Amino acid sequence: MLQDNLAGCIKAGDLTSFSALLAEVSPVDDAAHLSLPDDEKLTYPLPEDHWINQPLENENCVTLLQLSVSQARPEFTRLLIRSGARADQYNDMLDLAPIHTAI
Repeated sequence: MLQDNLAGCIKAGDLTSFSALLAEVSPVDDAAHLSLPDDEKLTYPLPEDHWINQPLENENCVTLLQLSVSQARPEFTRLLIRSGARADQYNDMLDLAPIHTAI
């Protein structure tokens, strides 16, 4: 449900709602993250099995990050990466990674 709401915000270009939804579940502050001990930084980016990195069933199995890149929404992409979305995650179902979508 949350993923679908975030996907809808990406498609509509609604950065305000997107930011608010994402902040509620993933309040990662860049400055705070930089001051984390090294062992805690290992959890960033988030693991591949975290919901933020999972394919969206209603969006042809792309991830939120792939959707934001394919929709040419750099602000959304930046927020997703800062929240822990994996830019290096390969999508086996699509045979693509976010960088492939960006090209």
